[in-house]
Amino acid sequence: MERPGIRNKIFTTFFAWGEQRIQQVIDPNGTHLTNTWDYYTNSGQNGYMYLKQMTTSTGYWETLRVRRQQPDYQQILLFS
Repeated sequence: MERPGIRNKIFTTFFAWGEQRIQQVIDPNGTHLTNTWDYYTNSGQNGYMYLKQMTTSTGYWETLRVRRQQPDYQQILLFS
């Protein structure tokens, strides 16, 4: 979400499989709107390396459940 005059700060981390975005802060000196990403990190379980949950600054979040290495995508919308 890029808007003229609004700054974005992106935070990444290195996992065993590579670099991934874990947080985005929109307008860090003002409204401080934060989006986050969480990943399955246990290599012995289904879902390893997949996105586990994404949460936006509006309170909306999505989860990804993985069964037998087949992604089963589930979206849940929260209202604030």
